[in-house]
Amino acid sequence: MKSRNSSAGGGTGSGQIDQWHDTYCPYCGVGCGLRVGIRNGKVAKVRGNPDHPSSLGDLCLKPIHLTSALDTPDRIREPL
Repeated sequence: MKSRNSSAGGGTGSGQIDQWHDTYCPYCGVGCGLRVGIRNGKVAKVRGNPDHPSSLGDLCLKPIHLTSALDTPDRIREPL
């Protein structure tokens, strides 16, 4: 089964991804599988993980926009 989101995913610009890391989405209780692409030490792309047993590579909109949420200038980057 091919993911509907396999070519979608958050990310800005084009460029080579240095590494891909498998993880899960923290935004709800399902814990969908994510493949996170790292470029220059930052999250550059997020895709669904087709090998994940429950999500099978599909994602909702929440993790697709993860890259912009992590890179916003208003993000708190240290404990208050």
